[in-house]
Amino acid sequence: MPTPFHVPTRRSFLLGSTAAAGLGIALAAGITPNAEAAILRDGRWCNPTRGYTVSGGEYWAPRGSYRHAGRDLATPTGTVIYAPAAGKVIRSGYSQQVLTGRNGWGLLIDHGSGRWTYYGHLRERSPIAVGRTVSAGQRIGYVGNTGLGYGNTTSGAHLHFEVHTGSIGNTVEPYGYLSARGVVLGGDRATGGPGHGWSYVQDGSPLSGIATVKGIQHLLNHRGHGLVVDGNFGSKSGAAVRSFQRGAGLVVDGDVGPKTWGKLTVTPTRGTTNHAVRALQQMLVKHGHSMSVDGQYGSVTNTAVRSFQSLTRLVVDGVVGKKTWQALVG
Repeated sequence: MPTPFHVPTRRSFLLGSTAAAGLGIALAAGITPNAEAAILRDGRWCNPTRGYTVSGGEYWAPRGSYRHAGRDLATPTGTVIYAPAAGKVIRSGYSQQVLTGRNGWGLLIDHGSGRWTYYGHLRERSPIAVGRTVSAGQRIGYVGNTGLGYGNTTSGAHLHFEVHTGSIGNTVEPYGYLSARGVVLGGDRATGGPGHGWSYVQDGSPLSGIATVKGIQHLLNHRGHGLVVDGNFGSKSGAAVRSFQRGAGLVVDGDVGPKTWGKLTVTPTRGTTNHAVRALQQMLVKHGHSMSVDGQYGSVTNTAVRSFQSLTRLVVDGVVGKKTWQALVG
C-alpha cells in the first residue's frame, strides 16, 4: 500500500522524475553528462527485487493530503530483497522507528555521498542488523505486507522502495534514479510484469572489482577473449565487447545492454567446466550464495541456482535461461 510522506521540494521532484536523475549535481560540478553517465552506469547498482509497479503505486501519486514517496513493487510474499548498492544499515524497525509517516517493518540504508534507500512493508524485521555494511546484491530482507499500523496488513504483498538524496526525507523518483545507473526497476503489469530488465553497463568504467563486470569478463572469455577478470571495464574489456558485438551483428558501441546481454549469455550445462559457468557462479556469489568460482557446474552450483530461482520467484528447474540470467545480472 502507498505510504505518505512530507511534500518534497519542486527541485527534488524535477530531478527525480527523469531518467537523468542526479545529473544536475554533476553539471554544477562541471562534469559533462556523458562523463557522468559513464561513471553512473558502471555496474555498482542492481535491482532490489523482482516486481511490477502497481496502479497508483507510482512515485508522487496523490494520497489524500500527501504524495507517494516511492514505488510500490508488487510481488509474492517472501520474494527476496537485495541491497541495490553498497552501504550501511542505519535504521531498522517498525513504522515510525525508521521514517516518519511510514508503516510496517522497514529498513533504511546509507549509501554514502548523500544517498539513502528505504524498504517498507517487509515480511519481518530485517535479518541485517543496524550498523552492518552491505554490498550490492546482498540479501537484506523479504517482501511482505505489514503495514497500516498495529500489525495490520496492506492491500497486498509488495515492496515500497524509496530513494533519498541530499538529506533523509528529500525523495526522488526511484525508477529514473536507478535507470540512470543502468537498472530497470519494476515495470507495468500490462507489459507482462513482473518488471525486471537486463542491466546496462557502460564501456569505460574507472572502477575495479565490480561483480557484474566480472561476469561480463567471464562470458567474454567463454567466447575466446583472454581477459583478466578484475571487474574493471577498461579499454581491453571494452575492445572485447566491441569485437563480440561486431561478430554478433549488433551495434558496436562497447556497452553491455539488453541486446548484448541476450547474445552474450549462454545456458550452461550440468557437468561442464567453462568460463560461462564461472560467470554464473560470480553472479550467484554476488547474491549471497557460497561457492568457489571454479567453472565447474556440479551439485553445489545447481543447488544455488535452484535456491536463487525460488527466492526470486522464477520457475525452479535449475536451467539458467534468459530469465534467470536477467534476474542475476539485473
